[in-house]
Amino acid sequence: SCKTRTCRTSEELAAVLSDDWRPDVVLVDYRFEPQASGLDAIAALRNRYPDMGVVVVTGESDAAVLARLAESGLPVLEKPVDPSELRMTLGLFKSVD
Repeated sequence: SCKTRTCRTSEELAAVLSDDWRPDVVLVDYRFEPQASGLDAIAALRNRYPDMGVVVVTGESDAAVLARLAESGLPVLEKPVDPSELRMTLGLFKSVD
């Protein structure tokens, strides 16, 4: 089963993440906030949780943005996201007990 939480800003994201709860993986839209890209939010996440799984979701078609996403080395899902592709991508982050 999955537990999900949604955030619209970096402040909401910081409030949701705590020492008691940390997701195995986060899905971050490239257009996370008007003043900052999803990659900026991811950089802040990685400072606090370096091993957290991250997937970028985007509807971008700008070649420069797509190149920047490719250079990030992160998995990128293009909108509209196919549910089976999302399931497969999230499966890459399953923890092994």
